[in-house]
Amino acid sequence: MGLRFSDSQQPHYPPIDSFRTAPPYYVQERDAWIQSLSRYSYQVDIEYDHRARMAPTPRRVEQWRIGIVQNVLYERILIEYHDQHPFTVTWARPALDIGSEAYRPFYNEPYTVEVRIPFSIEGVDRIIEDRIQVVAVHEVWYGPRGIGLLLDPWDPDGYAPLPSQILRLSMEDQPRNAIRNWNGSELVRAERVLVMRFWVVAMGARSRPVVLGASPPFTLVAWMRLAPRQLHSIQPRPAWGAYSLAGANPRIIESLVLVERLQARGGPLRPLPARDDTPAPLYTGVSANERGTAWMRENGLLPAPPSE
Repeated sequence: MGLRFSDSQQPHYPPIDSFRTAPPYYVQERDAWIQSLSRYSYQVDIEYDHRARMAPTPRRVEQWRIGIVQNVLYERILIEYHDQHPFTVTWARPALDIGSEAYRPFYNEPYTVEVRIPFSIEGVDRIIEDRIQVVAVHEVWYGPRGIGLLLDPWDPDGYAPLPSQILRLSMEDQPRNAIRNWNGSELVRAERVLVMRFWVVAMGARSRPVVLGASPPFTLVAWMRLAPRQLHSIQPRPAWGAYSLAGANPRIIESLVLVERLQARGGPLRPLPARDDTPAPLYTGVSANERGTAWMRENGLLPAPPSE
């Protein structure tokens, strides 16, 4: 395809003992419990050889995008209230997963994250403030002589092709659950399972998408158990867990020891170069977030949107 994944700087499966993630917390103003799933991130370095091409090569220079497309392959939600039947739904069909509409179907537009890094010198605690670019999609120009980042009016093809170099893509996310107490009945159990996968895709305005590579599936799980609160008593502390695993593992595991054992077997989360049998992602349709929000509203678990 003209692009290959670098042997260095491969994305590694995160240290996902998310039992160390911040615990669920109750927001009194919203009468709701908030729980975060695992934070995950990955970085993909793509080595570009200017002599190679992606098929089909356009005859004239075109604007293309190379970036990360992510799908939710499977999702299950369970929400149970005291003295009520549980609300549950399972989606076994994939859905597009996006963080912003700006570059749909790519996961997100480029943005900057401000970070604070604590360190100590000779017993004195200090903090370094830095900014990190998170780039899930690159805008490029593609033409008869390969890929370029800049137009060049003096070039006969109208752009400046890149020499061999590395294009870096990066992505991070942390899904979150917000579950309200319902019709005077208190939450006693909540579960959410997400099986996901990402692809590296090149796409031109007048060309079919070209899949350059795909990751194996990975799973995010969050669960929470609450004892019903007695009248006028304080909110109970939940039993909970949130973790990630390599592969498709949709069952709820409440044993930290077993989670750590499975994580140790998981290995790195690396995209593999595309082959003829590599499945393509979904690029269109209702996103996983839109689908989940609609289900919550249909069941009265979220307030209806304000009328226009």
